[in-house]
Amino acid sequence: MDPMQSLDEIIEPVVDAGRDRLLEHEVLDLLDAVGLATPRRRFVAVTQLTGEDSWRDLPFAEGVLKVAADGLVHKTEVGAIRFLSCAGDHVVADEAQQLVRGLPPETRRNVRGVLFEETAAVEAGLGRELLVGLRHAEALGPVLHVGVGGIAVEPLARALRPEANWVLRVPGITSEARWRSKLHRSLWFRSAAGLLRGTPPLCEPAELEREIRRWLTGIERIAEAVRRRGRVVTELEINPLGWAGRWLALDGMARLSSPRPTRPAACTTRMGRALNPTTVAIVGVSRTAERSVGRIILTNLLEGGFPSARLHLVHPSGQPIDDVPTVDSLSLIHISEPT
Repeated sequence: MDPMQSLDEIIEPVVDAGRDRLLEHEVLDLLDAVGLATPRRRFVAVTQLTGEDSWRDLPFAEGVLKVAADGLVHKTEVGAIRFLSCAGDHVVADEAQQLVRGLPPETRRNVRGVLFEETAAVEAGLGRELLVGLRHAEALGPVLHVGVGGIAVEPLARALRPEANWVLRVPGITSEARWRSKLHRSLWFRSAAGLLRGTPPLCEPAELEREIRRWLTGIERIAEAVRRRGRVVTELEINPLGWAGRWLALDGMARLSSPRPTRPAACTTRMGRALNPTTVAIVGVSRTAERSVGRIILTNLLEGGFPSARLHLVHPSGQPIDDVPTVDSLSLIHISEPT
């Protein structure tokens, strides 16, 4: 992309066309615009695939061809991806045209172009490939998340306990202490920082934390730029964010929608108060067993954005659990009735 291209210049054509999904190269361009690293690449529109100059003077010879088409999510399943090695300009041009011709008719009708992206030497192993992104929740607004990524993201996510994988942050709701605690306890962070036995570190824990913050901040900037154009980022996902001597976004997708109310109307009935409480007390939260019923309830409330200041825990130790204070008796909890 043009290094001087701004967020608004990338977003404006998408919004003006009424599209609800960004193509991969557009997501990578947005990341470039906020200073995040992406591979070298070239995108050629479908109308220019047969042009003599479209692939001329490529600055790299090894990479992956990817078809960009409306509604195309899983490229491998329809044969819309091809790896090339030591490929010259003419080889890339021929392979790109063959790739499009070999697509199913329903996919071929929606092709917008072909992306040729330089291959990156990403390290293998836990914490070397991440999934970083944002999803918009109607009750909370944007929810930022980071966890294990790569092609094995789904089986790995099922195998890992949620608290060992996903680190969520709701801007304006999740406390700094809570977010840092979850980050440093996640299995992928400990592996990437070399805190697991026999695992070499990618960098120091403090540096890794700064990098994760930098990527999440960049994603927030993109979401804010989209909001200024009257749309909402429903979902933005980078998978994988791979380690190749630095963190590099190798693939990305994003969906947009029209804005909706960020919070439901407050319930005033008795049932509404039960479903939308102002305060919550939990009796029986284990300090050591993270999969106990009480601890799971506490974790779900905190990760769902419920303010820790309105949580009351009963535990005989009287010591904080997940940074939430405890008392040793229900009689010590004083809650004013809502009016």
